[in-house]
Amino acid sequence: MNDFSFKLLFGSIETREYVVKILENILNIKIDPSKIEFLNTELITSTFSDEKGKITDCYILYDKKYHLIFECNKTKSDDLYKLKARYIFFAYNNSYKIGEINKNRDEEVFILVNINDFANESGKNIEVHHLKSTDKNILIKDLKIINISLESIEKAWYNKTTLSKLEKLMLFLKIGNTNKAEELLKEEKELMSIREQLEKMSLQDAFQAFFDKDEEDARELEGIKKSERKSGVEEGKVLGRDEREAEMVISMYKDNIPLERIARIAKLKLSRVKEIINQHSKSSITA
Repeated sequence: MNDFSFKLLFGSIETREYVVKILENILNIKIDPSKIEFLNTELITSTFSDEKGKITDCYILYDKKYHLIFECNKTKSDDLYKLKARYIFFAYNNSYKIGEINKNRDEEVFILVNINDFANESGKNIEVHHLKSTDKNILIKDLKIINISLESIEKAWYNKTTLSKLEKLMLFLKIGNTNKAEELLKEEKELMSIREQLEKMSLQDAFQAFFDKDEEDARELEGIKKSERKSGVEEGKVLGRDEREAEMVISMYKDNIPLERIARIAKLKLSRVKEIINQHSKSSITA
């Protein structure tokens, strides 16, 4: 469910069989791998007037008419679905280009697939939403949003509930590298080759370099937190959130760690890191 691994998983040629299976179960048609296109994921448009643009996790165009945007969402926020919905509405809106004749326009379908690592509000494993009128008639049949809850699917699996093919494919994102996956593989033999592909891909340098770096950052952050806790006890004070952030940033800054990396480790915006450092510099000059 990490953005980097999610994009690599969907975009890699080694896992194309997995993507094909997902598309077949979403679109309910036989998929020809040669007709799968991975489009530019950066959506720069006046739709996002206050931003440079938005980058989707995965944008697939199949057979020149099926537009599927996949979004990996690890945590839920109040505006999450509003923000993600803009992606598919942009793709839909962009299909009506002024001055161009789109012969396939009447056949095109636009689908946003939110793969969530949290429960859907309805409690269902998979929700399908359309734009509807107040009397619940579907206004736009060729545009829909699918919310998939990995958390609910995993719970259903542990409770021995029968899962659909799509649910099992999604479950693989959660348990693909655990012993629990063996039970799933006994039921779905075709997933065995996909698992082998995933294991091979996980040995690639890109994966190793990323996760080694990720673990290094996590260990470094934990070390800083322990140091802070010890310091707080010795000095007999409890630091507020802003003070803790500042001490963490300044500590790394004094160790000559690049600002971009400080922001990533501390999970802060780069602008916040710069603000803390500027405040520290001013207070040092004053002192």
